[in-house]
Amino acid sequence: MGHHISVQHRVVWCHLRWRRCDKNKSLGKFHRGDVAELLVEDGSTRWSSRTGWGTTFPCSTEWYGVTCDGGDVTSINLSGNSIEGTLPNSWWKMSGLRWLYFNSNTLSGTLPASWANLSDLLHLTLSSNNLSGTLPASWGNISGLLNLYLHINDFSSTLPASWGSILGLQNLFLSDNSLSGTLPASWGNISGLLNLYLHINDFSGTLPASWGSILGLQNLFLSDNSLSGTLPQLWGNFSGVRNLYLYSNSFSGTLPASWGKMSGLLYLCLNSNSLSGTLPQLWGSMSRLKNLYLNTNMLSGTLPASWGNMLDMQNLYLHSNELSGTLPSLWGSMRNLQDLILSFNSLHGTLPSSWGTMSTLRNIVLRIQQPQRNAAVSVECAALPDQCLAQLP
Repeated sequence: MGHHISVQHRVVWCHLRWRRCDKNKSLGKFHRGDVAELLVEDGSTRWSSRTGWGTTFPCSTEWYGVTCDGGDVTSINLSGNSIEGTLPNSWWKMSGLRWLYFNSNTLSGTLPASWANLSDLLHLTLSSNNLSGTLPASWGNISGLLNLYLHINDFSSTLPASWGSILGLQNLFLSDNSLSGTLPASWGNISGLLNLYLHINDFSGTLPASWGSILGLQNLFLSDNSLSGTLPQLWGNFSGVRNLYLYSNSFSGTLPASWGKMSGLLYLCLNSNSLSGTLPQLWGSMSRLKNLYLNTNMLSGTLPASWGNMLDMQNLYLHSNELSGTLPSLWGSMRNLQDLILSFNSLHGTLPSSWGTMSTLRNIVLRIQQPQRNAAVSVECAALPDQCLAQLP
């Protein structure tokens, strides 16, 4: 490289030989060419916005998406900016960086293991790119990280057990990748976790009982994987969970009665597994539950009368199981019920008259045996229950 270099490349030249640029020592923790390295690698001409980039140093004049505190770069937000190329390894030197947003670009390559040295980093968003490779085990050292969004990429590794050391992590989004392997038991140590999204991957193995220690967890998405085994009794400790998505896996065994202690649960999705056994009476304690999907399993036994205590229930899907018995009269207390799907079971008897008070019900789909008629009666209507009752012979 000669002495006559462009303004863009001069910034990186200053980074490569930063000791010869002493006149800008006021930039503190920030090493001058670190941010501009991305500019030179990508070319920047395709960026949607590039004001200030490559013309001088950040923190001395305004660069698009860059925020400073004195001489330290604290935030970079280049989301949706048509950026290509790879993530610069050298950015680990920006020890004052706290927020980094690069979502919705076309970045490729791998995650730099060196970024584990970003000791002040609080928020990292790299979702909706073309990133691949492994999740660096070294990132378990970013002890202050609160939010990590890596969903909608093409990562193909296992989940690092070392990430269980990020004790303050609140939001971790890894869905829509090609991740595999088992779920680390050590992640049960992430006591501050609120939202964990792992759906649409290829995870296998069982659900770690240790995750029942994450008492503040609010949303857990594990659907569309290859998980198996039984549902852990200890997960009944999830008193704060609002949404639990476990559908489209290969879970077997019975429904844990202890899950009835999930008093805050609003949405429970367990359909399309291989679950068996009966419907737990104790689940009637989940009085705030609004949506329950248990269809397409091998559940048997009768419909629990206690479920009539689920007064907020709106959508109840129990079709395609092996359920039997009659329709509980007490279910008429579910006055907020909108969709009730009970078809493809072995239910018998009549539709209880008490169900006529379900004024919000939109759809009833069921098939019940009536031995006195030696026939099965199908009910499928989008009408009030009393009108459905009138359709029965």
